[in-house]
Amino acid sequence: MFKEWRLDDWMIAAVTFLSALFFVTIYADWFYPPVQVVLTIFALSGIMYGIVQYQKGGNKKELILLSNTLAQAMVWVSTYSYHYWEWESIITNRGMSLVVLTTLIPLAVYIVVGYVRLKVNYKSVRGNQRHSQQWKVTKGEKKKLENSKDIFVELGEFYEKPEA
Repeated sequence: MFKEWRLDDWMIAAVTFLSALFFVTIYADWFYPPVQVVLTIFALSGIMYGIVQYQKGGNKKELILLSNTLAQAMVWVSTYSYHYWEWESIITNRGMSLVVLTTLIPLAVYIVVGYVRLKVNYKSVRGNQRHSQQWKVTKGEKKKLENSKDIFVELGEFYEKPEA
């Protein structure tokens, strides 16, 4: 299974692992990574998502990278609020980071679900469009139809060979 993986697959796996690891360690209050580290991984995840979008990658990779990018953004905002929160008389650093994390989770889920629905709807609309090349009638074909004994309709107008 791992022999078929390319470099981007390994990078996606590493970013997914780090996203899950940071998310768990922040939520469990074990470790808050430095803001610069999380920002770097967030930027890397965003760049990989852009590359997959540019290369028209598979839906599975695209969805994983979108989820990773949003998870890293949540972790970044949470660690930022932990390291730079100054009003501990109102709420502690840990409490503020958990509030930020728990309020951003539904937003991230909403964005991913909305994105998936948008892609599915766009593909169904694009698949239903008519192909204009298939229905074109050239001038020569039109003359043949006019000279034949057949009756034909073009754009709502009724044509018939005039009786002579």
